[in-house]
Parts: sequence; C-alpha cells; structure tokens
Amino acid sequence: MWEKQPFYTEFNQYYKKEVDRPETLEKMYKLSRKLAKGFPFVRVDFYDIEGKLIFGEMTFYPADGKKMFIPLEYNKILGEKIQLPSLKNSEPIVSMNY
Repeated sequence: MWEKQPFYTEFNQYYKKEVDRPETLEKMYKLSRKLAKGFPFVRVDFYDIEGKLIFGEMTFYPADGKKMFIPLEYNKILGEKIQLPSLKNSEPIVSMNY
C-alpha cells in the first residue's frame, strides 16, 4: 500500500506533491512488522537511498504524543487503531524493582 494520507500534523504543512514509491517498500513493511511485534504502537523509520534500505529509528511517542492531526477527526480515527493491552489485577505498567 502506498497512498497519500488526507491528514498532517499541526506543525507540519500538508505536502501537496507526489512522492515516488520507494524501491525497498516491501522490505520496509516486512522488517517493520518484525521490529514492531509486541508493541501496541511504534513508528519504525527507514530510508531508501538509491535503492538501498537504511534503518532510521523506532519511535514510541512521536512528538512526545502532543501533536494534533489536522483535520482534527484523524486524532480519533488513528487513536482507535491502537489496541492497548489490558492490565490484570491492577498490576503496575512498569516494575520499580531495581
């Protein structure tokens, strides 16, 4: 899938030009699925430099989770796609045992 999305973030202008599909897109999809497995949300960044796949980073809270999407309804649309795990018996999210 390679489609221009109808939203942008509040601090970034909507990019109106078309962007060519990267040569390594399928490999990016495959590797990002492996790297993201087990996380409710993570953005996996790759670069395609002259047909060569380069790993960038994994980001768990883009923009510290504070950027709004425009149009605003995409905050709800995208947020509903995240499936957070439920906690059992009020267990802490992070163990404080050092």
